[in-house]
Parts: sequence; C-alpha cells; structure tokens
Amino acid sequence: YGAMEEYFRVYGAMEEYFRVYGAMEEAERASKKVTVVVELPGQEDGRLAELTLPLGNKIREVGQAAIRQGALPIVPRLFYEGRLLNGGSALEPSDTLLEAGLPIG
Repeated sequence: YGAMEEYFRVYGAMEEYFRVYGAMEEAERASKKVTVVVELPGQEDGRLAELTLPLGNKIREVGQAAIRQGALPIVPRLFYEGRLLNGGSALEPSDTLLEAGLPIG
C-alpha cells in the first residue's frame, strides 16, 4: 500500500497545484482591461461613452456604467460581434465580459 498511497498523495498535490494555477490564471485574465464603446446606431457621431473595464466585470455592471457615463435613461442593448449580450441572450446579467468571450484590449 505504501507506493500506492505515495502515488495518490503526489497526484493529489499535483491536482491541487493545477487547480490553484488555473484559478490564478483565470483571475489574471479577468483583471485585464477591455474598452467598450457605447454609441447610437446610425449616427455619424453617435459615441456616448467609452468605458475601460476589467474583463471580470459583469454584463450588468457594463450597462450601469454606460447609463452613468452616457447619461442614458435606460440600460442600452450591448452587442459584441453582432451578438446581443444582454436582454434575451443566452448570457445572464451576472456573467462576466470574459464569459461573454470579449478579447483583451
């Protein structure tokens, strides 16, 4: 049993290392910034706000920041690459920008 116990002890330690490393890597990616531009469609100069937020921010927080910075009366529909991120999408307001697939930058 000694060799088998040692194997599982080492395997468990490696598994824990990779779990922690993966969580750290995810946290690092979530802290990276993304720039979100809020604009009115069909307007030549329809830019209302430009938000620079961590990818770990929730979609709900992006909408709230857009309301504040763009002086909007309601939460705007948020799109990324033609895909609706809020209001009827497969994503939840509590999902993060990282989960929505936004790239860093």
